Amino acid sequence: MRHGGVTAASPDAAAWVGDGTVTEIREAELDVCARPGRREQSMELDRDAKPDRRAPERRHPAPALARGGATPAWAADHATARSRAAADEKSAEDAEAGRALPGSRAAGAPRDRSPLASDEGSPVPTDVARAAGADPTVARVHEGPEDQLFTSMLGARAATHGRDIFLARGESAHDVPLMTHELTHVAQGGDQVRLRKATHYERRMWLGFYDHYLPRKLLKNYMDDTGKAITLTAQEMIDCNPIVDLRRSKRFMTEVAGLAAAGGGTNAVKVTGWGGARTNGTLGNFTITYDGIVTVKADGSWVYLGTMTFYDYWDFDPKGAGSGRSTPAELQVRVAAALLPGKPFKIFSVVAALTQTSDDTRAQWGDMKAPAFVDDKKYRGAADIATGDVAGGPAGADVIGTQASEDLNK
Repeated sequence: MRHGGVTAASPDAAAWVGDGTVTEIREAELDVCARPGRREQSMELDRDAKPDRRAPERRHPAPALARGGATPAWAADHATARSRAAADEKSAEDAEAGRALPGSRAAGAPRDRSPLASDEGSPVPTDVARAAGADPTVARVHEGPEDQLFTSMLGARAATHGRDIFLARGESAHDVPLMTHELTHVAQGGDQVRLRKATHYERRMWLGFYDHYLPRKLLKNYMDDTGKAITLTAQEMIDCNPIVDLRRSKRFMTEVAGLAAAGGGTNAVKVTGWGGARTNGTLGNFTITYDGIVTVKADGSWVYLGTMTFYDYWDFDPKGAGSGRSTPAELQVRVAAALLPGKPFKIFSVVAALTQTSDDTRAQWGDMKAPAFVDDKKYRGAADIATGDVAGGPAGADVIGTQASEDLNK
C-alpha cells in the first residue's frame, strides 16, 4: 500500500496484472483506549476557524481525497466557516484521522497566519531558535489553554500548520528537540499533514484489513515511523507463502545456458531473482538472493544446491500500467500512500537452504508445501470506514502485488 499508498483511474485489470503479481495493504494492531499518551508525534494540520463554546460532538470523520505522497496531505473540503472549538471532540477526531478540518480562513487573519490560530502567538525563544539554527521570527508559538487542549486531543505533543506551532498541555517552547522538529515543519511549509507516528484512530482504521499476524507486524513497524529494519525468521519466510523459482532469475538462467553451451559443468553462483509473496500485506514483489552451486549437463538440465535470503523495501509506491499490479492492488497502494503515515523500512531474512532441478516447478525448501494464497480481510469492521470505502474492499483476485520492491534490489 504506500506508500510508499487512491485516486488514479483504473486501466483494464489485464494491463496491470502482468507476469504474476502480490496484493498488500498493511496494517497494525491498535490499543483503542482513549488518548495514546504523550507520543513523539507531530502534525501539520489543514484548515479550521474560530472557536465557539458548543458541547463536544462525537462522530467519526468521512474519508477525504488526498493529494498523495509518502506522508498524507489533504485539501480542505468545506468552505463554510466552522468554529475551531478546542474542546470540540469532532474536530480533534477529524484532524487525528488526517482529514482536513472544515472551515474557512478566519476573517481578518493575516495571510501568513494559520487559520487555526486565534491569536498572534509568541515568538520562538531566542536560545531555542539559536540551538535549532532557525530565525526566531519565522514561527509563532501557541500554548494557551485552548491550544493545549486542542493539541492534546489530537494525541500529539505538538502540531504545526504553516508558521504556527501549537503545544499540548505539559509541553514547553523551551524543549529544544521538540521545537527543532516543529521548526523543521515550519521550514517545509505547505498545508500538509505530517506525522512522526500514526495516531490511534489511524491504527484502528487500518486494522480491519488483515487477520494474518505478519501483515499486522509489518504495518505496525511502518506506522511506528522509525524506519527500523526487520529480519524475517525461517517461519515468517514460509508464512509469506512466497513463489521461489530459480528460473525467475535471468542471471541464473544465463549461467545455465553458458554451462550447457560449453558441454556442461559445475559453477558457484550468487544471483538475484524475483520473488512473489502470496500472503497479502507481506512482501509483495521482492528480491531473492541465491548463493550456491549449479551443475549443468550438456542437454541443459541442471541441479542447484544452496541457500537463499529475502530482501524487500517496504513502502507504498504508486505505479502506472505495466507495473505488474492488479487494478485493486494499485488502488490500495494509492490509498495508503495518501492516508497512511509512517516510514518505509528494509526487510531482510535469515539464510534458508534450498534445492531445485530443471524438472521442478518451484524450489524445494522449508516445509516443501506449495505457497498458498492468503487474501486480505473480506469483511471489514466499522473501524475501516474511511480507507475501506475508498479502497473498495479486498484486493480480490489471486494475484501478487500491491507494494514492495517491484524494482529488484531497490
